[in-house]
Parts: sequence; structure tokens; C-alpha cells
Amino acid sequence: MKCTSVRRRLSLYLDSELGPDTSFAIARHLEGCAPCARRGEGEGKLETLFHAGLGRVDTGERAAWDRALAGALPRRRVPVGGLALVAGAAALSATITFLFARPPRPEPEPVSRSAHAELRDYRLEDFQMKPTSILGAAALVSVASATTTALLMQPEAEPARSAAAPNADLEARIEALLARQKELEDTVAGLRAKARARTEPAPQRAPVISREELERMVAAEIARREEARAGAGVPEPAFDVAAVMRDLLDPNLDEQARRELWESLRASGRIDEVVAAFERRADAAPFDAQARAELGTAYHHKMASVGGGPEAGKWGAKGAAAYEEALELDETHWEARFKLAQHLYYADLPGDSVRHFETLLEQQKDRVSEPHHARAYVWLGNLYVSGGDEEAALEVWRKGAALFPDDAAIADRLNTFDG
Repeated sequence: MKCTSVRRRLSLYLDSELGPDTSFAIARHLEGCAPCARRGEGEGKLETLFHAGLGRVDTGERAAWDRALAGALPRRRVPVGGLALVAGAAALSATITFLFARPPRPEPEPVSRSAHAELRDYRLEDFQMKPTSILGAAALVSVASATTTALLMQPEAEPARSAAAPNADLEARIEALLARQKELEDTVAGLRAKARARTEPAPQRAPVISREELERMVAAEIARREEARAGAGVPEPAFDVAAVMRDLLDPNLDEQARRELWESLRASGRIDEVVAAFERRADAAPFDAQARAELGTAYHHKMASVGGGPEAGKWGAKGAAAYEEALELDETHWEARFKLAQHLYYADLPGDSVRHFETLLEQQKDRVSEPHHARAYVWLGNLYVSGGDEEAALEVWRKGAALFPDDAAIADRLNTFDG
């Protein structure tokens, strides 16, 4: 089984949704393929984080448990399943502590040699849980485990005669706990999705207008035009998807203008129609690598529009799969490999990200250099610095400067680290 086929089925494999033959084939492949095994480990961690939410126990909920222990529920011997539940809760506590307590990786964007020591301690403050939150989560799991043990270990006795009212109260409390747990699951998933959605290093200059202000202006202009048409009795013109597609695919449109066009589509609620048009275009040209790469970009813009949660993770995975399909058709496709490398970095797979950036630099020897190719040298050097290998980063930036002497980002890094 090929690596691409295995990676497409990793989510189903981890959820035990494949047949026995396919599952066995994937397991054999993972034993002999280190990159796919790392990929599977990374996706497994993400699956764990999506379901690692915990609720909190307040005073009222403690009283409900006390009433249950006092005789509101039938007392019984400890079943084997009960012991398994206690062990599972303890294992969940240890897993959450391990996953969230590990020090997160710093951003790849270095600032200065004097700040190099601080670089290794830099954290994505907006997207990482604090240590106190981690310890709190672990403590809550321990409390839940101890409470479950106390309830299950009661000796067998006669059930209470009037248990209807306490049982109803306990069920209400449990429903509240489950609702809070779901809320925390969505919060954790949203934080992880936001980290994956960041596809570019910090810009060198502040934008003239913020994204929020741009969306507000677009929405206000749409409302103004609709109001004017309603007053004049003019029907609203049909949305021209073909015209928007021509603008997005125009090779002369610069990256900033293309990004603003995608943002206006999100603000106007038209992004789904455009994504569907990209899907039809890719289906009509199944052997066109460029069409697959452009579909991956459309999926990632859709991911940014949903804000976070499991839905954002779904669109991000579809975008990565589209990039991989483009590379199957043309392994030298620069845009598909570059954006896939960025996606893997934000998906917490830095090793796979470095491997794709190194491939881009190796392929650069056989292609005509274009200005935007310099971004691969900047990214790879930043990742080397994040991994503590400053000499390797300087070597990459020097090679980039030789090919792209006018690139300001490469020159800035050499001035900072090669002083």
C-alpha cells in the first residue's frame, strides 16, 4: 500500500472504521514507514485533544453525589466494567497531563541575535493552555475517578424505597456535567484549529486596514446596495461565480488582492458557492495538478471561515489531501508542496514540514527561480533555528541570498544572525 493511500485512510484507521484486510495492510505499512508512523501519531494526538474536554464539579453537584451515596441509588458490587472505568479515568488524566504539559514549539520567526535565547522560550500564548489550566484539568479528572470509585465500591444492599426524586435530580446534574464537557471539547478543538489556520509568518509591516474593518466595510456596502435596490425596485443581480473564479485564478493578481477577495467572499456568505466551483473544476480535470492545488487553497480558506472546532479540522484535512493529490500528479509542483509544508507545521508535525521544505530546496536546482520561491528558504531557516541548529539556518539563508539577492526577508535574517 502506498504512503498516500495510507495517509488518506489514517483517520478511519484510528477510529476503527475500516475492514480487517485494509486495517491489517495499514498496520503493516506503519511498521515499516517512519514518516507515515509519525503522521499517524500526530493525527492520533489531535483525535485525543478533540475529546479531552472536562466538566467542573460545583457544590450542588457534590450534594447530588452525596445523596446518591446515602441510599438514593441501589448499592451493588463492583462490576468488572466499573474497575475498567476507574482505570480509564486515571489513564485519561495521565494522557491529558502529558499532552498539554509538554513545552510547545516556538514560532519559526526569529527577531534578533540578542533575542535568540528568548526564542526557545517563546510560546503561542493565544493557542496554548497554561500550566495551571493543565494541572486543574488533571485534578478534575482525578476527582471524577475518585467519586466513581466511591460509588461503585458500596456493598450490596436493598434499594431505597423513595429514590425517584434524588434520581431525577442526579440525572439533571449529570446532564449539566455532560454539557460543560462538550463546551470544553469545542474550546480545545477551536484552539487547535486556530493554530493550524495560521499559514504565514508575521508580516513585515502592519496592514493598512485590519481584517475586521475590511469585513465590516464590505458588509456595510452590500447592505447599502441592497437597500438602494429595494427602494428603486431593482432586483438584485445574480452572483457571478464564473467572474469571481476568473479573478481568483488571474496570475497577474497579487497575493494581497487575492487574499482580500477571499475575505470579501467570507463576509458576503458566498464562499460555499466558490468552493463548490473549485470542486467542479478539479473533477473536470482529474489529471491537472494545478487544479488540485487550487482546490486545496479553497478548502483552507473555507476552514478559516468556520472559526474553529471539528468542522475547521475537517476542511483543513481536505485541503492537505488535495495538496497531496497534486503532488502525486506532479511531484515538482512548488505551490502544492509549499502549502502542504506550512499545513504540516501548524498541524504540529514539524519533522514532515522540514522534509517538504528540504525537498523544495533540492528541486530548486532544476527550476527557474522566481521571487516567491525565496519564501521556502526563509521558512526552512526559521525551522532550523526553532530546532536549535543556527548554523544550518545560516547555510540555508546564504544559499537563498545567492539565488535571490533582492529578497528583503533573507537579507534581514542574515543581518540578524550573521553579525
